Amino acid sequence: MNQPLKIGVRIIPDNELLGLLQYYDLLPTLKRELLIDQVIADISYTYDELVSACKLFYQEKGITTEDQVQEWLLYKQLNQSQLESLATRNLRLEKFKQKKWKDYIQSYFFQRKTALDEVTFSMIHIPDLRIARELYFRIQEGEQTFVDLAREFNLGIDPATNGLIGPVELGTIKNPLIYRLLSTSQPGQLSAPIQVDQGWILVRLEKLNSAQLSDETRNRLLDELLNHWLDEQLKNQ
Repeated sequence: MNQPLKIGVRIIPDNELLGLLQYYDLLPTLKRELLIDQVIADISYTYDELVSACKLFYQEKGITTEDQVQEWLLYKQLNQSQLESLATRNLRLEKFKQKKWKDYIQSYFFQRKTALDEVTFSMIHIPDLRIARELYFRIQEGEQTFVDLAREFNLGIDPATNGLIGPVELGTIKNPLIYRLLSTSQPGQLSAPIQVDQGWILVRLEKLNSAQLSDETRNRLLDELLNHWLDEQLKNQ
């Protein structure tokens, strides 16, 4: 018979656990982890992969001897099969992601590429449209530099930055007008004044770093696809 859960001085019967998971908003996490276990249950792996996965698992847990393995199993009330399942979980999940989306990842990268591009840009925030237009023409005519005007006029932006922002991913820019402007501009191109919530801004794209489908980016996109897929599966359930 299962022992009731005891935390501090409180004893929690089994029939209260579901309510507590809902109360603390932990049920979605539990559902997500259970779904992952279901979809990776039949993913196979080699003996060498098992050995490597167990070695990494032991390192993460600070386990260095066989005696410590047995002590950990006893403490967690797990058997050897459950240990193997835990140790290979990340491995099997990676295999699942590769199998499911390996033929789609390139197409998905090109869908996401603009948002992944990194930009460095300069911005001057001015409360008045008349002044914003005057500064725009001063920069265009070469009468003053963007840096000098940013130091003098920038509203709510640290003057020490000279109005320079970035590099940041385009996808992190929430204002749709600025996003669209930077995604279609060439380096060195200065925008006409753009209206924002608290005034007007001048924006100049300084540098564009085009995103590449590196191993790091590939892994990130696979995680995105997995999370979207899990969300959809849980929503349908």
